[in-house]
Amino acid sequence: MAQTNLPPVLTPQQWEKQKGVQFKPSGIGDALKNLQRASAAVDRSLLEVDKLDGAAALKQRLAQLDAEIAGRVKTACDQARSVAALAKKWEGEYKKLPQLGKEASAAAAEVAKAAAGFGDDLLEAFQAVRKALPARLAKAEAEAAKGAAATDTVDAKDLKTVRDRVLAALRTVKAAQPGAKPMQFMVAAGPKRCLAYLSLSVGASHKTLLGELLAGESGIKYYRGECVFEAKAYTFVGDDIPTGGFGKRLQAGLLELTQQRFAVRIRKSSGEVEEVEGEAEEGAGAAPPGGEGAKGGDAGAAFQRRFAEVVARAKAAMAAAPARAGEIKLKLGEAAGLANAGEHAKAGRLLDEIEARLGAAAGAAAGAGAGAGTKAAAGDDEFQRRWRAAVAAYRTASDTVDQQIGKLQVKLRQSGDAELAQIADKGLNGVTGNFKVPLLAVLRDIDAAAAADRPGHARKAAEIAAGFVKHLESAPTVAVCDTNPLTPVSIRATLGPALRELARAAAAAA
Repeated sequence: MAQTNLPPVLTPQQWEKQKGVQFKPSGIGDALKNLQRASAAVDRSLLEVDKLDGAAALKQRLAQLDAEIAGRVKTACDQARSVAALAKKWEGEYKKLPQLGKEASAAAAEVAKAAAGFGDDLLEAFQAVRKALPARLAKAEAEAAKGAAATDTVDAKDLKTVRDRVLAALRTVKAAQPGAKPMQFMVAAGPKRCLAYLSLSVGASHKTLLGELLAGESGIKYYRGECVFEAKAYTFVGDDIPTGGFGKRLQAGLLELTQQRFAVRIRKSSGEVEEVEGEAEEGAGAAPPGGEGAKGGDAGAAFQRRFAEVVARAKAAMAAAPARAGEIKLKLGEAAGLANAGEHAKAGRLLDEIEARLGAAAGAAAGAGAGAGTKAAAGDDEFQRRWRAAVAAYRTASDTVDQQIGKLQVKLRQSGDAELAQIADKGLNGVTGNFKVPLLAVLRDIDAAAAADRPGHARKAAEIAAGFVKHLESAPTVAVCDTNPLTPVSIRATLGPALRELARAAAAAA
């Protein structure tokens, strides 16, 4: 490394000791004092980079070096060049002295050479270190990105597993018959976030899982008990689970996990109860897509009614195109299997896909085998074909955006910034506005409505979808999410086309 310390020959004390330099006032002594001050101000500790570890530390040091080079290093180098120029000038002047001129001239020449060398060495030392750091930074960032990607993959997988199991458990809780085995819960609550896990049994492994998903939280507390459905709410029964506002935290944790705001109650054996109202449910305990309407029965009965209608249409399609019979039967079997397992929401979505694939080929025999009075007109069948396809596309787009927003929430919490973590906890869930629940309700209304009532529901669906599109195009929160630098999000590009097609399909029936 080049020499960066000021050599003794460039100190004013050393200069004053030289023979003959006092015979004429040259100003070199004052210039050397200024150089000494400028040199002392330079932070040479910035050159020690061997122990720097991690991309953040390297990036910070690069910024510090840039500032030091442009500031105090430049000042010291400029002053060194001034000293060198002044000393060079007086090298000749001192030769004219009648006494000790030769000695004074030699001293000035030595100062001129040393000052020029010092300025070059100081700048070279800082520039050399600055030049070497970008390669180390790139390597550190690549390693960090690789590790983050692996962590994100694990976290995303774990979150999806917990989400699916919690939703399935909530469905089971709502549909439970007297004497059924109670559903257990474990709730993990940190200072900022709260997560719940439900299963027929919970234990140490679930505690570890929830702790990992709440990474970054300190002082996590765990609560256990049973979850039952009573008073039209998911009721968490336990003696240690707190009240006094904890119900809202629990509801927020379920909302973060499932994207649904459930009605929640907390009940202790002492009789103390805390209640938090929820919203219309999608998925857990609710009607399957395209299934039960506002006046329908339970989810299973609604699915069976719809399944019978789809089978009738499928029979006609298979008769018209025998080559497709195997594919249709396979899909119907998958839907039936999901329904038997209590997964009515997923089974309903699979029926959406089946009906979209049936296409116009089933038009002529849409009501075959469904009984008297169920045969639809060709125009109505065309609407159903287009409508089912539009609904299926919207649900797929909505699921994609929910997953993207979930990943963005994880990134914001991992940033270490308290404000960003708060945005993740409270702001992202509402980024798509208050459109999803009303749209879900009207989709069910259309599927359950008689042909004569359908236009009114369709007009409402078209209005909600159009309003949803307008919100996506104008809301600053949507723009911020779509352009964030942390993880890919495409709310407008994903939801927009699906909502426009849904609005067009609804308008065709209105």
